[in-house]
Amino acid sequence: WNPSLCYRGMNTNRDMHPSFANRYTLALKASTPKHKLARIAMQAICSFTIRGFQMTPMMKRLLFSLSLTIMGFAGVPGNLSADEGMYVFNDLPTDLLESKHDFKPTKQWADDLRLSSVRFNSGGSGSFISSNGLVLTNHHVASDTLHKLSTKERNLIDEGYLAKTQDQELKAPDLELNQLVSIENVTDRVAEAVDAKAAPEEAAKQRRAAMAQIEKESLDETGLRSDVVTLFGGAKYHL
Repeated sequence: WNPSLCYRGMNTNRDMHPSFANRYTLALKASTPKHKLARIAMQAICSFTIRGFQMTPMMKRLLFSLSLTIMGFAGVPGNLSADEGMYVFNDLPTDLLESKHDFKPTKQWADDLRLSSVRFNSGGSGSFISSNGLVLTNHHVASDTLHKLSTKERNLIDEGYLAKTQDQELKAPDLELNQLVSIENVTDRVAEAVDAKAAPEEAAKQRRAAMAQIEKESLDETGLRSDVVTLFGGAKYHL
């Protein structure tokens, strides 16, 4: 699938919510406390881009002022920091999130988050923010495509581009986005394929063979790209 690389100006609050939720894995619901919204706004001002536009100093100052206003209403201090931790979509620390943030993600919430996240074949990540394939990402992720679409008369890197309608959006050449459709724990199957008495080099060969077989079976069954990923130094394997 070759998606359109879309550059449209942000004009509604609706555009902001999914991008914040996907980037920081926090759901901006009506019940979300104001201090969480303030934390997200503070994190966003550093290098956030809105539908393909690089943040200018003025836009950063505006967002910074907005975040201070939110914190003022919420009555929270200015020295906020992000929580540490990177987690896989199918193994979120639900108890920790509930105890620290009064938010317990459901399986449906985690699935929606996973399906909204995309990986660029050129490097980088992004998020679906519309039902028709509009993707939000950082300026540096889109820079390769911006260079390819630029001409002597139209420098997209420096000048940007605003598509006011969908038919004005620029087609991104040779760009591929990967969506994580599903995750399956195949740790036991990989472990069973390795002889416990095998030498390290032989064990590695057996492990790679098992992973390749799992990937082939999945590709034949689904028609989708299938990768067995090594997690935690080999403690887990996910398809």
